[in-house]
Order: sequence, then structure tokens, then C-alpha cells
Amino acid sequence: MSLDAGSPSATATMPLTARMRRSPFWARSHAQGPNGYLVYNHMLIASHFGQAEETYHHLKSAVQLWDVGCERQIEISGPDAARLVQMSTPRDIGRMRNDTCY
Repeated sequence: MSLDAGSPSATATMPLTARMRRSPFWARSHAQGPNGYLVYNHMLIASHFGQAEETYHHLKSAVQLWDVGCERQIEISGPDAARLVQMSTPRDIGRMRNDTCY
């Protein structure tokens, strides 16, 4: 499996290995004609849609959907777990219950 070098959004063939997979939103993001792709958490995701300034103005004036299919849930445990998580987020985790995603 590889990206088609002849497609409008690909400039070279990039082989997809057994360790990489396409994002669950691959078809829709690929159809939008990205200028590049990147591998994150062993997942190929589309990136670089248009020029940076154009993308910035679109972000400020319209709606954007971002492919976050590559994000993963993690579990942090231990005596200082709550303190560590609180230092890494602006959310108040003091009200979070055990065994919940936040």
C-alpha cells in the first residue's frame, strides 16, 4: 500500500508499512487535497492544507475540522498522579472521579 505519486496531493510515493495505518478519517481528509502527510502514533494523517497565512485566516473566520484519530488515551497512576496531571492542563481535575476520561 502506498500514496499515489500521481494524485494532486502527493509529490512522491510513501510506502505504508505494517507499523503504519491510515486515520479513520483518511478518505475525507485526502479528498480535500492536502499538501503533505505526516506520521503520528503510527498513523498517517493529512496535513498542510494550503498556505500558512490562508489557513490562519480560515481558522479565525470559519470552521475547521481536524483529524485527531491518532490521539490516544493514557493512564497516569501513582501518588503524585493528580498533581502531575493538574500541572499539565488548565482544567480543574480536582472534581474528576476515578476511572473517567477527562
